Amino acid sequence: MKPAAKASQRLQKAAWITVDLLIFLIAASTLIYIEFFAPNVKRGFFCGDKSISFERQKDTIPIKIVIIFGLTPILFMWIAEFIFIEVDTEESESNGIGFRVKKSWRQMLVWFKSYGVNLVFMLLVMDVTKVLVGEHRPHFIESCRPDTAVNCTIGEFITDFVCTNKTIKPYALRDSSRSFPSGHASISTYTSLFMIWYLQCRLPKLKSMFLVPFVQVLLALWVSLCSVSRVTDHRHHWTDVIGGIILGVVFAIYTCHILLKNFNSDNDKLKPIINNVNGSSSSNDSRRSVRRLLSTISSKEEFTLNNLE
Repeated sequence: MKPAAKASQRLQKAAWITVDLLIFLIAASTLIYIEFFAPNVKRGFFCGDKSISFERQKDTIPIKIVIIFGLTPILFMWIAEFIFIEVDTEESESNGIGFRVKKSWRQMLVWFKSYGVNLVFMLLVMDVTKVLVGEHRPHFIESCRPDTAVNCTIGEFITDFVCTNKTIKPYALRDSSRSFPSGHASISTYTSLFMIWYLQCRLPKLKSMFLVPFVQVLLALWVSLCSVSRVTDHRHHWTDVIGGIILGVVFAIYTCHILLKNFNSDNDKLKPIINNVNGSSSSNDSRRSVRRLLSTISSKEEFTLNNLE
């Protein structure tokens, strides 16, 4: 390839990387603004509505735990890729274990980049929905203490009110009217379904019948625990939790099935490294044998054609 063509390709690659980076920064900046500064669409409430009159409780599962869990696919996939990824025996022996570490890390990044980008976009969609819907949380009355809710008539719909609670921060005050959809449910669903999908599509068939299904069930239980706790803690209505689960499922399907094509980079699953007596990989030996056969056939065909000419 000519130097000019190489330079043109590098320039195009740099341009597309710049475009992607700008889009990601815009999305992340918008997310931060909406999360911490954007005002909600003001929504009225019925006087005496018991569904928004619960006491505010501490979270059974803090949002920090959910965020940390959202980053676990990095380690989760790296370990799986390191154990099962197929590496050429000669390259592995000449470069040592560091070669497997680098190759598995690069492959993990291929999956995690799409996961991370779509996690940010999912959070952006979630926060925009929270602001536009403006649904009150079950502890809204206690957190806001609306001035017109003191002497109102039961069943009256109140639209003109001012929050009088000065003991909580402005962020917590805005958050009391950001109930739909549930962030805990959407993040835990997206992360868990992503890892369940990864295990199902990427790992080879193991001798253990129960290891992969057991891990998948644990991930599903995590989603259930996160979702149910939001209702029992009076932080969300059950409709908010269902909305969060649906949002997580939609983004997980989009990421795993459409973008990553069921984690199918080489049209094959990962294969465990099984060494034979000579210390070489059986799968690598078979691939080299196929290559030799194809090269032999090709050389024979060329020889025949030359004789015919």
